[in-house]
Amino acid sequence: MLDAPFLELAYFVGEANLEQALDKVRAETPLEGAARKFTASNVIGIAGPAEQLAVRGGVIELRTEGEAFCGPSARLDPRARRLGNIAYRRFVHWARLLNPTYGAILVEYSLENPDELRKDQRSLAFRDFYLAKRALDVRAWSKLHEIVGDRAYRHALPDGLYVSMTPYFNPEAAGLASGDAQVLSAKIAELLARSLRD
Repeated sequence: MLDAPFLELAYFVGEANLEQALDKVRAETPLEGAARKFTASNVIGIAGPAEQLAVRGGVIELRTEGEAFCGPSARLDPRARRLGNIAYRRFVHWARLLNPTYGAILVEYSLENPDELRKDQRSLAFRDFYLAKRALDVRAWSKLHEIVGDRAYRHALPDGLYVSMTPYFNPEAAGLASGDAQVLSAKIAELLARSLRD
């Protein structure tokens, strides 16, 4: 069993697509458990057999140990950088495979589903995130790029875009100050709450 703090790779796939998404995970790693919580050995590859998969409101959460990512970034050691690169690669892998509407790499925070975003846009989930091209119309997609600007790391994927504002969750160690990333996350959440095509 994992103890807090947690690192999560979370993906909104929608209730209708959950079983298909779970089958894709099962094809790569054994899931032990039932209902909505599973042990998923090495699903991320940081904490080995202690890793978990949980399902909540159309969101798939891949959970592992997150202590290396807690505290002020100045205190983070090289281990966080190494583990962050593993998390980044696994996040992109699962985003390609699961084909979510959106997803995020999170430390001690949960990814909101669209209904939750529409109720409260003050989200911290969109600092290191993936967004599918199909999720927004052309105008909203352009607005997303305007909000993100050129300070964050971007990785174009065949069906979407990965954006990282945290130095240890991208290969270039690009990042923004924590306060700036929080402001941008809330702006992105507000855009998604208004514009998502889910």
